[in-house]
Amino acid sequence: MQATRTKAGFTMVDVIVAIALLVVVFTAISGAFKSILGLTFYNKAKISALSIMNNEMELLRNMSYDSIGTQGGIPAGNIPQTETVTLNGITYTKRVLVQYVDDAKDGLENNDQNGITTDYKRVKVEVSWDQFGSTKKVFAVSNFTPKGMETTAGGGTLIVNVLDASAAPVIGASVTVENTNVSPAISVTTFTNSDGKVMFPGSPAATGYKITVTKSGYSTARTYDADSSNPNPSPGHLTVIEGETTVATFQIDELGAKTIRTYKQAQTVSWEDTFSNTAYISSSASTTVASGKVELLLSGGIYESNGYLYSTNIEHSSLYRWKKLSWNDMTPAGTSIRYKVYYYDGASFVPVPDSDLPGNAAGFTSSPVFLSRLATSTYSILRIAGFLSTNDTMTTPSLLDWKVEYDITPVTLPNLAFTMTGTKTIGTDASGDPIYKYSQNLQTDGSGELAISSLEWDTYTITVDGDATGYDIAESCYPQPLSLAPGTSTTTRLYLTPHTTNSLLVAVRNTSGALLENVSVRLYKSGVDMTQYTSSCGQ
Repeated sequence: MQATRTKAGFTMVDVIVAIALLVVVFTAISGAFKSILGLTFYNKAKISALSIMNNEMELLRNMSYDSIGTQGGIPAGNIPQTETVTLNGITYTKRVLVQYVDDAKDGLENNDQNGITTDYKRVKVEVSWDQFGSTKKVFAVSNFTPKGMETTAGGGTLIVNVLDASAAPVIGASVTVENTNVSPAISVTTFTNSDGKVMFPGSPAATGYKITVTKSGYSTARTYDADSSNPNPSPGHLTVIEGETTVATFQIDELGAKTIRTYKQAQTVSWEDTFSNTAYISSSASTTVASGKVELLLSGGIYESNGYLYSTNIEHSSLYRWKKLSWNDMTPAGTSIRYKVYYYDGASFVPVPDSDLPGNAAGFTSSPVFLSRLATSTYSILRIAGFLSTNDTMTTPSLLDWKVEYDITPVTLPNLAFTMTGTKTIGTDASGDPIYKYSQNLQTDGSGELAISSLEWDTYTITVDGDATGYDIAESCYPQPLSLAPGTSTTTRLYLTPHTTNSLLVAVRNTSGALLENVSVRLYKSGVDMTQYTSSCGQ
């Protein structure tokens, strides 16, 4: 018999699997190769950095104690604070910080046993370089002591404390000290320790020590020049007195943000029926409409004992919020009218439950009834019902009119100019008026919005120039002034109304500070008597 020989080959599935395996393998190899290259470069760079650092330390060890200091530093000397060095094709940044140390063994600051706070010098040499988008560094710290007994270096001690908004120490804050009133001029930057403190023993006695405190993502605190724009700065630059300690405390904290949105005030409109006809009545029984009032049906000289009427639909395409139901009626002894609110549930009109409108099931007898708790998403269409009754068939109650008030959606108000001012001050002007740290003239954009980032924690007030803009603030959600906590973001909605010569904005709170809505606010004097009701923002 002749044998049959089958030719072997690869299917498409085999090829795809093989390619996938190759991709996995080569990806792993590529990643490992990249890691090896990175590690090799790092080791090479680190060896060079250590060489630069050790050379600098060796040079310092060969210097006399008195000559150890940095250009513009405390203590002063000829060593550059920052220098660029290139070695083996790599560019490094070398930083040297020299500081006096007040040793705790003989007492600190004012409690120093011999009154000398410049016990010895501490030197930190740091060498850094960039590798693949990140900064690497090595550093060494060494103490240098004078030969024999410690001696005073002259001057006094400058201490800077850095706290956050809650008075807790801020670790790692950058503190820059500058003074051009001494020779050589001082310009040195260092960082706060675990107590939020930096110390500069041996600071030359002089005025004009300028302090600037910063940290990434935090606000900035500093001292201020005395000039024509700020003749009485607070805080002003510091003074160091020979043999004394000058202590200053600065507060910084995480930056926040605020968004401002501006609208034209929600316009209040109303649905009203004065019963001049039956056009706004959807259904009724045992009642009549005549002479601008609704009464029980009179038949054979006696009134029906009970009757009712329902209004037509109350709705609006731009409904923003319901406000209140009110009416005028007459209810002689033995008669009554009870009012109920109905809504369309998608199939029919049913009473609004008491959970959303307490007392609705039994019916209301006192006007007005506030409707602002009714969510427009659920209660988009309402009807009002009146139920008339009498115990005396010779007497009838009379409904003279009823009205439902509601607001339609506020319209965005673009490009509104306003001023936002904080409460923190940096001094007073020649007249003694405060100069605020933050006071900016701002403006919302074409969509009525302005986002303000990198904002310091503070309490801010927004004002609008009615004469210039043609608007007054009718409502601010929430009422001003508005506090911004560290590291938070808030949104303020301003509702504007056309400017008038005189206006009054009232915010209503309970004893615990909570805003109250639907509160009656009456403004009256001889010849003036106005009543309005607070909104959901309590104004």
